[in-house]
Amino acid sequence: MRRFLGVFVCFMLAVGLFAYAVPAKAATQEHWATKYVSEMTSDGVKALAPREDWDSEITAADFVKGLSVILGKDIPAPEGTFNRAIMVKLAVDNHTYAEQLKDFDFPAWCLSNDEETIPKDFVPYFNMAYRPVHQLLTYRKNRVTAWDKTPLFSEAAYILYMLKYPPNTDPGQQIVVVTAQEPDTLNPFTTSALSATLLGTFYGAGDITYDSDATKYPNAALRVPTLDNGDVKLFKDPITGKDKMTVTYRFRPGMYFPPLPGEEEGSKLHEITADDALFGFRVAVSPVIQSVVRTGILKYDYVKKVDKYTIEVGYNEVYVFGTWGIGWTFKAKFEPDFYTDPGNFNVRDDFRDYEVGPYRIKTWERGDHIEFEPNPYAIFAQPIVKKIIVKFMPDANTIRLNLQGGNVDITTNAFDPTDASELEKKLPRVKFYYTPGTSFEHVTPNLFEDETGKAFYFGDARVRRAMLYALDREQLTKITSGGIFSVAHSWLTPKSKYYDDKSLVKYEYNPAKAEQLFEEAGWKLANVEGENIRCWQGDPTKPFKVTLATTSENPFRQKNVEEMIKMWARVGLKIIPQLRPSKELFGGKVLSQHQFELVEFAWVSNPVRPNALMWRSDQIPTQANNWSGQNISGWKGNKENDSIVSELEKELPDAKLQELLNKQIRIWGENLPILPLFNRYDVDTATRDIQNIKPTGSQRTINWNCAFWYREKK
Repeated sequence: MRRFLGVFVCFMLAVGLFAYAVPAKAATQEHWATKYVSEMTSDGVKALAPREDWDSEITAADFVKGLSVILGKDIPAPEGTFNRAIMVKLAVDNHTYAEQLKDFDFPAWCLSNDEETIPKDFVPYFNMAYRPVHQLLTYRKNRVTAWDKTPLFSEAAYILYMLKYPPNTDPGQQIVVVTAQEPDTLNPFTTSALSATLLGTFYGAGDITYDSDATKYPNAALRVPTLDNGDVKLFKDPITGKDKMTVTYRFRPGMYFPPLPGEEEGSKLHEITADDALFGFRVAVSPVIQSVVRTGILKYDYVKKVDKYTIEVGYNEVYVFGTWGIGWTFKAKFEPDFYTDPGNFNVRDDFRDYEVGPYRIKTWERGDHIEFEPNPYAIFAQPIVKKIIVKFMPDANTIRLNLQGGNVDITTNAFDPTDASELEKKLPRVKFYYTPGTSFEHVTPNLFEDETGKAFYFGDARVRRAMLYALDREQLTKITSGGIFSVAHSWLTPKSKYYDDKSLVKYEYNPAKAEQLFEEAGWKLANVEGENIRCWQGDPTKPFKVTLATTSENPFRQKNVEEMIKMWARVGLKIIPQLRPSKELFGGKVLSQHQFELVEFAWVSNPVRPNALMWRSDQIPTQANNWSGQNISGWKGNKENDSIVSELEKELPDAKLQELLNKQIRIWGENLPILPLFNRYDVDTATRDIQNIKPTGSQRTINWNCAFWYREKK
């Protein structure tokens, strides 16, 4: 089972991230093909003649000359047009890989946006090139096959490198991954923890997803629905005149769920079909389910089965995220229980047992680790690494010691920036990846209206502005990150192409302005047990005394909380730190049911398309909607904001999208439903012998391409 409508992953809480502005040394990114070009043009190999422009086009003669050097035999240059399809075919045909072509019938499974356009004669070659065991095309920027384009010098160098130095296929190899946080559940309907997303990428398989360059591509789907290919249709309702949309989702045939208990291991008895998608749809929209994925799905008028592998959804408005996939749930396994005890779907945790990603969970020792093994029911070719162990280490010092001791291969956002900088100097065998992120750190105040109809402490926007004016965020970055963080001024991060500095409402450090606003809002200084604390209308029995919660596993956040409390104390606020385990803070009722006063964490946004859904009034979790929704703060906003956010969910030209985003961000900045702190970079590490590490800077975590990881041969 996988999460419905992958867009909603974009709103997952980044509970364990450390993301930072680019360190000076990382400002200029190395070309992706540096290593491969250097190797193929060195004196030791001389497979290619050096060039100044690595991304210039390469001729058939130059490629064949390099291929002849690598394979140790003369290969004639092809006549006629030389394109990427020809290059791939030449590489496979003249290698021992060609023997594998006759062993089985390859499906059209190139995992590319233009897969259907590849001539049938070339499909097996592209499949061969994309397989984890070969990886001849793995490193291409963007996942568009572009089979008819002239190859680039860098692409040719990469293919030659992978032919000469293929992935290490040692069956005994394993990789140990460390993360600070362990999710309380892997239930895809109810969890919003980023740690669950990291694990889910190992065992899950989306129908449509995106890569490290934020390029959408089909996985379990045959293709990404678009207007151009006819799978997205826009029309006006003939009665109401309202703009509507239909989306057709096509699944690949030949995908199977693991067998049910009592069925023979290895049997393929349960093919994934449209019936599984329809059943999962019913689960996701059920009011009984405390679903974090229901919002967009509820925009539908109908859903119907077109054929065995195809379903169609009619949306009651033009909904841009309707093109992000539909997902499925194993009907034969879960349907009987759903109809007899639907409430149990909120707590059950066995959906992962029927996933079809590259790995499956072998063992889960709570509080310690999860061991993954290759999934024989993976919808794509088997991964190279035969064992992956994910260790849970909430203490950063423990992670550091294990990394230094060689007991850890990969870490995901485990260090603050100052630690990372120091460690990098001491560990030359470890590569540190600094990746621009789509996440931002913030403090969320509880704006959920109580029985009086008012959020007592934070309901007045003047209070929220005053709290932000009281924070010297530039100084905070120096104290907590050595000045690496950049100050955030909105929910949209600079990584987005829609980020526009002119639309921002900025709050510079101004404690005098903060005090003025507190006074205007009715929070006046009074003596409370010997301390000057702001109290409602100066009444000492009503002090501004609240808790600030954050994750106990995160040393950066703890340091940041300490400093913010000091700054707020200078303007008369009494803030009490509250450290809570991430599984408690994010996995239970704390956020969804507004059981907090202030809380620091991070939001992660969609790197492909910004979405402001968490700022719309109808997204406030309430008892009436079974505590479902993305608007955690409880901000009601206003009619203009709600209208803009609704428009932003539609398919719009870039110029119109930009205009609306600028308006919404200005409204957001004037109202401050949350207090933005920092825009971040992700910091990941991997030992230098592990290849194909491609951090994303988004909720699409570092292991998005884990099937392609391997250790380079010594």
